[in-house]
Amino acid sequence: MSAAAESIGIGTLVLIFASVSIVIASIAMIRALRFIWSGQAGQTQRASRMVFASVRRVVITLAVLMVLGMAWRYWLDARLRGACSPRDQVTEYAPDGRYVAQYCYFRDTIILRLYSNDVTRLLAERTYRDTSGTLVSLTWTKDALIYPKGDNLETIGLPPSLYDRLAAQLP
Repeated sequence: MSAAAESIGIGTLVLIFASVSIVIASIAMIRALRFIWSGQAGQTQRASRMVFASVRRVVITLAVLMVLGMAWRYWLDARLRGACSPRDQVTEYAPDGRYVAQYCYFRDTIILRLYSNDVTRLLAERTYRDTSGTLVSLTWTKDALIYPKGDNLETIGLPPSLYDRLAAQLP
């Protein structure tokens, strides 16, 4: 699918989502006003209950949208990591021979993988964006692998932490 067709599809999806959101918000507002004005007695209490319910709904909706956004982003990164084939990878070996680092370039995204010396066990993985245009230059020290991430230098501890090893097993 071309980039233009893909962007039109995403734009249409956003427009439909915005339209549905406006309709739902309008219906909710009409229901709230009918509930508040349903009788003379207790309008203040009904109004405060509706405000509380509305705030709760907004907070829950935002939380759900944030989780869906993070899941979407993770899914896109997982697809990108899956596309990193052996012919696209650049390999560097640690001076002591205990580790192997492989990285792939995808435009402004770089996938860095740290393996044990036999290249069968993935120990750590980093997917990051770097728009600086500089090539990856790995620096091996006794207790860390240092790589550039934009203008900063980031590290992967050697041996990798338990979190790094567990996260590397995820798709």
